[in-house]
Amino acid sequence: MARVAAESENHALRRGERIEFRATEEEKALIQRAAELEGCTITEYLLGSAKDAARRTIERHEVIRLNAQDSKAFVSLLMMPAPEPGPGLREAKRQHRRRVGRR
Repeated sequence: MARVAAESENHALRRGERIEFRATEEEKALIQRAAELEGCTITEYLLGSAKDAARRTIERHEVIRLNAQDSKAFVSLLMMPAPEPGPGLREAKRQHRRRVGRR
């Protein structure tokens, strides 16, 4: 949560969008306590936590992680010479040149 404290110091940010949700009394008390321990407001705590979770989610979906064996197999496939284009691809190239022309 160190990021939350750093962001709370930057008052130059003008936020115009709202995010609202309902919580139980117990959930709010838990979040309030955590925010107090981090030395920030509930809003700062929730926004920082949500942003961290969002970044992790995006990374999990966008980053491919391979073990050593899979990494070697991937690189070896990349290093293989490309196969010759088949008749379908050659015809598509001819059609593209007719429609678009050579660049």
